[in-house]
Amino acid sequence: MIRFTLGSMPNVNGFYIYDLLEITPLIDNIGIYAFSHPGIVGTNVLAYHGEKISTIKYFVGRENPTIDTMYALEPGHFTDERTPVINPFYHPENYLLHRIDIDYSTVEWIQNAEYPEGRPIFSNPNGSAHILSEKVPRMWGKRYYSIALTQALLDNGALSQESWPEDLATPVETAANWPFRTIVNNYPLIGQKLPDLKVMLVFAADDHVQSALDKPHIHQAYDGFHHTAGLWTRLNPDLVYIHAFVGKKSGEAFTNNSANVEPNDWMNARDWGYQGKFGSSLSTQMVPLAALSEMMDRIQFDNWKDNLDTVIYDYIP
Repeated sequence: MIRFTLGSMPNVNGFYIYDLLEITPLIDNIGIYAFSHPGIVGTNVLAYHGEKISTIKYFVGRENPTIDTMYALEPGHFTDERTPVINPFYHPENYLLHRIDIDYSTVEWIQNAEYPEGRPIFSNPNGSAHILSEKVPRMWGKRYYSIALTQALLDNGALSQESWPEDLATPVETAANWPFRTIVNNYPLIGQKLPDLKVMLVFAADDHVQSALDKPHIHQAYDGFHHTAGLWTRLNPDLVYIHAFVGKKSGEAFTNNSANVEPNDWMNARDWGYQGKFGSSLSTQMVPLAALSEMMDRIQFDNWKDNLDTVIYDYIP
């Protein structure tokens, strides 16, 4: 699909995109937008197949996980009432690009009337235990927690090979299937294959699923795209595009970040996100549209100023 949109590959009937449209498509202004888990796929496509889509111009990722621990919401999650629940065994001060620090030494398995399917639980002798969310990736009919947590269930004696639930991926399965579905080791490939790619990372103050205050998924993506791959990278749309799409009054809840700049302390990362109600049209439609419009305008007019004074192209007459 990407190659077809770029005009470099025909469809199954032998037609190129410009053969099918009455208008002239801007095939030199094509990018990828990905929300949540599809961001892993989008990023890995850039890494593994960048040479085949070398004319792609930008990537906009909204609240994408980066590693297996985040897929499984092991640093923390939100309740159904949108109350943040932070794993007390997650240590953000030990952040690294390729991993985050979670202490799995107390991980056990709880299975009772309240949790009939069974879940990992972090026992806490000095406070309340931390039980993981029911939201966990499922592949091939099995629940997939991180490689480290799954191994800890076995190493800690929480489960044995004999008592292992049929719907829970084993240590062997997680070790085999997670690496291809993470992105933190692939940023160098993106920098090599697509050195002119531009990136915008879109996120709210309160993520749709990740509750950790330091937003390690955004941190790792910024480190990977900007510091490792050496790409132009922006955290959220420029304020002038927010104002253009949601109005100045609604835009008061947005910070005026510059491109290629990150928080001095990622524990304050929420301040760099936008104040959008979960599931609102502002969060799900208007901010992503502002992000895409900014990136397309920047590409079209080759404007890469870190901070804009006005929208590059005024869509509203």
